[in-house]
This record gives sequence, C-alpha cells and structure tokens, in this order.
Amino acid sequence: MLTTAKFDPNAHFVVRKTLTIDGVSFFQGDRFPKEAVSARRLRQLYSSRWILAAPEPALAPSPENSPKKEKKRGI
Repeated sequence: MLTTAKFDPNAHFVVRKTLTIDGVSFFQGDRFPKEAVSARRLRQLYSSRWILAAPEPALAPSPENSPKKEKKRGI
C-alpha cells in the first residue's frame, strides 16, 4: 500500500497524473503551482493523489561545515 506524507500546504508539489485546471494542462512530473487553486482544492488533489509532495533537494555541505583534512608535516 502506498502511503503519503502528511499534507503540508507550504511544501512544493509535483503532478502525479495529467490534469487540466482552468484550461492549463499539467503533465506527470511537472511542478504544480499551488497558487493555481485554493488551499481546500490543493488538499483534495493531494488526498486523491493527483499531486505529490516534491522531495526536498539535497543540500551540499558548506565549506565551513565539512570535515577538515589535517596536513601531514614532514620531518
């Protein structure tokens, strides 16, 4: 059984199934503009799995947070 994460209206969404809203077609994998619909309709689309929450992009480690290599001193 496919489970989805809890609905978060602040998340970014992608289209799972092709759909048309106000004459604009959105295809599978397209980013879905949540401003195109009301919060209620956004929740309905999510609950019915027409759209899915987009995975968060992986953040590259910043230079100051990455482990530092120790320099070997020659004798």
